[in-house]
Amino acid sequence: MSNSSGFVEPPITQKLILLGQHGYHGSSGQFNKLFENLIEIDSKMYNYPDLVLTRGIAVEDLPEKLEKPITLFKTEFENDAIGPIAEQADDLEKIISKLKEKYNDVKIVLIGHSKGGLVNMRCAINNHNYVDGLISVGTPYNFNIMGFIQGLFDNILLAAKNVADFFSIDELKESLNQLYKDINENFVDDDLGNPQVFKKIKSRLECFT
Repeated sequence: MSNSSGFVEPPITQKLILLGQHGYHGSSGQFNKLFENLIEIDSKMYNYPDLVLTRGIAVEDLPEKLEKPITLFKTEFENDAIGPIAEQADDLEKIISKLKEKYNDVKIVLIGHSKGGLVNMRCAINNHNYVDGLISVGTPYNFNIMGFIQGLFDNILLAAKNVADFFSIDELKESLNQLYKDINENFVDDDLGNPQVFKKIKSRLECFT
């Protein structure tokens, strides 16, 4: 690769994995748009196998080798999208351990949306020798409106138990969860689909490489 002055830059020899963790009530699909945009901008730099990594994935199920400088993966947690941070961080540790076993000296950068950023931080604290970088988008380090809304829904469900004779608690819970997912999807688009956020993420990845 050469720059405007004609200087030929040395090739990137150490590969990097960008591993995405979704937020509360989210899914790995939240990263599709972001990852596809990265591929579209620079297909020589990024590889997106569209492989979802879980705690139970076997080392032999991973791609035999990393074809390009940066490989994009995403995770799903076995304790569901609403599980405790500590349990999801433990899932993530197991996934990272298998990536390191397969690819040896690869760099690992974690990107998390909303609650996924908290999971990443917990994992990085416990595995600082394995995690090379953190990127957070919309993570509720202090206050987050989605956390407030979820707390409100939980309180409604708690109060509803006292009047269970008048309607189905399961139906109410399903309706509230669907409403929460609809609201959450809009926040994901505002965060991971935001062009300014995209530019910052791309710039940060270039620093790691």
